Amino acid sequence: EEVKKNKQGIFNQIEESEYYNPTVEIYNNTDKTLTLKLNDYRYTFESHQKKTIELTPGTYDYYASAPLVIPDYGTERLQSNYTYSWEFYIITDYAPSDKKKRK
Repeated sequence: EEVKKNKQGIFNQIEESEYYNPTVEIYNNTDKTLTLKLNDYRYTFESHQKKTIELTPGTYDYYASAPLVIPDYGTERLQSNYTYSWEFYIITDYAPSDKKKRK
């Protein structure tokens, strides 16, 4: 099954910042190692690790993956003078909204 691009994005804009470059507070809320690729940059997060990364304003293609987990990918635009947050977690129960109930 093909993994679909996330069109909603993953980063939440949480507050304005006095710093020009945007920062992203990332929390890996899983028992797995998370790999996050933002354009050509790759970040690794151990289980339950929190990190804040500073980036330059602009558009980023992201790809988030962990062992035995369906990856998430898409595009994010980060603006100057803002702080963003993202919590990586795993959904273990999936029920499509268009699934018909059996009688």
